[in-house]
Amino acid sequence: MQKVPIKKAPGYDGIDFIVLKAIFRTNPDILITFYNKCLSLQCYPNPLKTGVIVLFLKKGKNKSDISDIKSYLPVSLLPTLGKILEKLLLERLNHHLRRNNLQHPNQYGFRTNRSPEEAILDLLDKINSAKNSNQHALILGHQGAIDHLQYTSIKNSLDNLKYHNNTLETLIDILSNRKVAINTSQGPETWNQQQG
Repeated sequence: MQKVPIKKAPGYDGIDFIVLKAIFRTNPDILITFYNKCLSLQCYPNPLKTGVIVLFLKKGKNKSDISDIKSYLPVSLLPTLGKILEKLLLERLNHHLRRNNLQHPNQYGFRTNRSPEEAILDLLDKINSAKNSNQHALILGHQGAIDHLQYTSIKNSLDNLKYHNNTLETLIDILSNRKVAINTSQGPETWNQQQG
């Protein structure tokens, strides 16, 4: 709770991290009981699974670009109670992956003591090595790859970990019944989310 950023926007419930920190400081049992109950029931509550989409005009865009959807950056605002539960689950999963040496050595994202700078340096070393031995280096990437990642693929990967306990089952439940909502001139519009 001490690590959560206080300047992040809350989800549709309007509860921000400042409020949660105050609750935790004065009566931590409320939140501890809530999160322990989520784990014991292997449940990520459905109300925490709805993200509200807010559109921000991208830098460099002006009034003449407002009718082009590509001029906007969509940001999904999730309830803060759920964000903390996700962080708790991620810490437990990462501990299991580290302890059992299940992370690929070339994985830089979402790892402690690894950074994007290290990934770039490693890539440059590989390019220079190929260049020095008169070989070619091919770099492939996919813009928006995370946005297209299917939840079924994530669930299958989690199943393959052989880490069946409350943490894993709760992580899998996060990927069920996800929804996104956006406010329109005709009122709020909600749809199911299967990827991203």
